[in-house]
Amino acid sequence: NAIYELAARGGPQGGAYVTARDLFAFQKALRAGTLVTAARYAEMTTPQSGSGAGAGGLTGVAREGLGIEVVTRNGHTFYGHTGGDLGVASLVYWYPDTGYTTIILSNRDPRAARVLANVTRALITRQTINGAVPPP
Repeated sequence: NAIYELAARGGPQGGAYVTARDLFAFQKALRAGTLVTAARYAEMTTPQSGSGAGAGGLTGVAREGLGIEVVTRNGHTFYGHTGGDLGVASLVYWYPDTGYTTIILSNRDPRAARVLANVTRALITRQTINGAVPPP
């Protein structure tokens, strides 16, 4: 029961309080060089591992940067991170070639949030048929 495991308010591993607005502001500040230098951010978003990484059940080929997952799916590369514990989950990903940022906050186990993440990944990184232009 999450009540007994996460009795304290705040803290890491699912006990933190955050809003989608907070995560979006953090993600923008990280990319803008407000929190780390441009060189450090480039290092963080460069794959450091030669093998897969990331949370199980998510689509795409994920490799670990420095605290950031570098994911490739259908020719798109995007960056983000997931977190969660009993009864809570959060995912934030930035798709630089589209300008989209997806943020998923859930009061369910991480598996439920992964379903939503896979749907958004499919919509954003979809491939067109016969060269058709996808709608904006």
